[in-house]
Amino acid sequence: EYRFDEWNERADVTINGTGNNLVGVNITEEVGNIKSVTYNRPFTAAQAATVILPFNYTCNDSEGGSFYSFAGINGTTPVMADGNHVTSLTANTPYLFVPTATAMTFPNISNMTGGVVTLVSTAGEHKATSGDWKLVGSYEPKTWAANEIENIYRLDGTLVHMESGALTKPTDAYFQWIGSGESGLDNLTLTATAATVLGEEKYVTTFFNSALNYQLPEGALAYTAGLDGTQVVFYRIGENSDVIPAGTAVIIVADAASITLTKTTDPGITIAPAKNILTGADLPTAVSEGKVEGKMPYVLGISGGTLGLYKYTGDQIPAGKAFYLATE
Repeated sequence: EYRFDEWNERADVTINGTGNNLVGVNITEEVGNIKSVTYNRPFTAAQAATVILPFNYTCNDSEGGSFYSFAGINGTTPVMADGNHVTSLTANTPYLFVPTATAMTFPNISNMTGGVVTLVSTAGEHKATSGDWKLVGSYEPKTWAANEIENIYRLDGTLVHMESGALTKPTDAYFQWIGSGESGLDNLTLTATAATVLGEEKYVTTFFNSALNYQLPEGALAYTAGLDGTQVVFYRIGENSDVIPAGTAVIIVADAASITLTKTTDPGITIAPAKNILTGADLPTAVSEGKVEGKMPYVLGISGGTLGLYKYTGDQIPAGKAFYLATE
């Protein structure tokens, strides 16, 4: 049930996201002087979700997660990186939300102009477009019919086709392919960095996908990494294989900067754990005080012209990238 109640002279608002009766959010005119908003919608930490809200808000990093504007689809995952991370939310705009807690809160309302927000009309279509994709926010419950879902997708870790009979709940959102032909959802294009590899000018990047196998294009090779004592050793994935198996974090060395990976049902070869110290995640990985899960993260980089694994100094490792966690 998503509804407004506990109006308290229009000072406090609750959006209920629990229960069985989904009544939707229907605001026909502006409602001002809202000093607090309670959003009763459960989230799962680190599991990306979509959300749309009927008020402007400025984040202060206490909302229970991070918001991202819609910047398109890369493979089967919405882009969630530093470039589209936002702290200023616009009413009636659908966003991606990566929770760090089970609830979303809005503690910074008290520091906004007048210490209040204004609820705006929810009428009309509310969308964000990037390339051939559209993210559409929903304030009303939507049950999908079989003849409506051809180009409709929902977020469940990665994008999956909407099922007939599936329900999009109020304050959630769905994805729509608006380009011509097939969505191209299964293809993924990486941009690699120029580097000298064994005396040759190449392009390098890293990659990880937990669920899908991807075929490398001609002119690209994938490597896992292992340890021989304190020395990092790189292993090519199969002399006769050009498939990156699902769940395998790799370093890709290619002849060109643009690398197009194609989803395949070929599982590739089995990679022994000892042959790969690299790991990865489908979502951005938070780095707190220089560590991930108490370990020091290292990523592929170039220092002094030398390609190698170097200590990561940022606060978030991008989704779909490989990294190494070292125990001090």
